[in-house]
Amino acid sequence: MTRLLGRIDITALGALILLALAAPSAAYAQAQPKALGEAAPIVEVLVMTRGPEIFARFGHTSLLVTPVRGRALIYNFGFTVFDSGLAWRFLRGRARFWVELSTIPRTKAYYLPEGRAIYRYRLRLSDAQARTVDRLLRQNRLPKNRYYFYDHLTDNCASRVRDVVNSALGDRIRKRFGKLPAGKTYRQLTREGFADSPAVLFGIELVIGRLTDRPISRWELGYLPDELVHLLRAARADDGGPLLAPRITMIPRRVPRPGVGKSPLVGVYLVVALAALLALAASGALLLRRRERRLSGLLLLLPTLVFGLVALLIWSIVAVASGMPALRYNELALIFWPTDWLLLGSAIRWMRGRFAFGRLMRTYILVRCIALALVLVGHATTLLYQQPRAWLLVGLAVWVPLFLARRDALDVERPEPARKEDSA
Repeated sequence: MTRLLGRIDITALGALILLALAAPSAAYAQAQPKALGEAAPIVEVLVMTRGPEIFARFGHTSLLVTPVRGRALIYNFGFTVFDSGLAWRFLRGRARFWVELSTIPRTKAYYLPEGRAIYRYRLRLSDAQARTVDRLLRQNRLPKNRYYFYDHLTDNCASRVRDVVNSALGDRIRKRFGKLPAGKTYRQLTREGFADSPAVLFGIELVIGRLTDRPISRWELGYLPDELVHLLRAARADDGGPLLAPRITMIPRRVPRPGVGKSPLVGVYLVVALAALLALAASGALLLRRRERRLSGLLLLLPTLVFGLVALLIWSIVAVASGMPALRYNELALIFWPTDWLLLGSAIRWMRGRFAFGRLMRTYILVRCIALALVLVGHATTLLYQQPRAWLLVGLAVWVPLFLARRDALDVERPEPARKEDSA
């Protein structure tokens, strides 16, 4: 028993000695960063300026993390597979992007041949906030978090950078700017980005839907790299000063900046299209009344072919864009119908000298006019709000003259009753 107690005493004494030795070591380990002046990593926002390509039209954003020891790492959320199927995946909302690590030399080597500038903006974060950014970025690199489905308006390289910084600040940026109006819509910003590419912009105007016309907040505006800089510059650090330090140029721009600004050409195109369709429809109706049959049929029905082509584009995008709300909910689908191509048969008959609308075509024209009238009521009551409303005027310019001419077309086809001559 005495031996057992002696062993226990010796064991306890040994444990106490180990704890005594370990305690200073643990205290030293906890205090070591301070003792050695160990600082948190430096976090900087990298902004790559706009390029001429469509995918580079709005620029790019990454985060640069420079630790105390080791090389600086760039977290780039803009990696994907640029192949022939990317456009199809994008329309379906299934374009998979991911975050990739890069270095300053590699990034410079990529952007130098393009002539685009790279600017560095240091974030004035506390040590705890900088370490949080570093931790969140490392978590984003995990296989389960690395990939995301790209959405140009709500989930892209700039919005990912914004969300990481905001999380490190305890949701401070979103709470401050989440309800402040930006004064712009997604459609207006798209027009500014493609101001020098009117043909591309005209096609985009057709396929983007009503969600791009709703008012957005300054927080949502941060999906664009340039606007993200303005957002972070307006945010406050813990000391009350600006969150973003002054800009440092990593690579100067060597090529002209793509034109950015308001684009009046879209409105001009719509006015020209409206005037052309009005002229065709009015000329067709006038010639029909004068019994200029073949030419009147051609002028009246040619605009419907244009309607059919535009409708095919819009309805195809609506059908496949299941994962892209900005494309799926398009009010132009209420104005442009693929069934307008049904009038091709009437056009052919008119050009051959048979000028009557059948009962089906007369009913169809009536339904189209009623549908356009309902769209007009929807805009008057703000139930519908997609811009520009000039598309509705284009629709009315085609279908109202056809509606007014359908009675004349019916009368042309009716043969006059034969007269019986009195026998002498």
